Amino acid sequence: MREEFEVESKVGKKIGEVHHTYPEKTIKLIVFDVILLSAITVLRSHVEIKWIYLDDFTKYDMCEADVKVLAMLV
Repeated sequence: MREEFEVESKVGKKIGEVHHTYPEKTIKLIVFDVILLSAITVLRSHVEIKWIYLDDFTKYDMCEADVKVLAMLV
């Protein structure tokens, strides 16, 4: 969180893992419950950030690995 958004956070319990293979690489995303301790004011790796309801995530264009993470949370 700090490296992408310059935000302070508290990491809680591990929720799960997602493995995904793209044509050029395979990645593993490890998902944790996180509490934000400060506001997000900087976007280092992203153009936009938006808070959405989990039920609405299919309305947005997301990379395949992120879709797997969100599907795990719903």
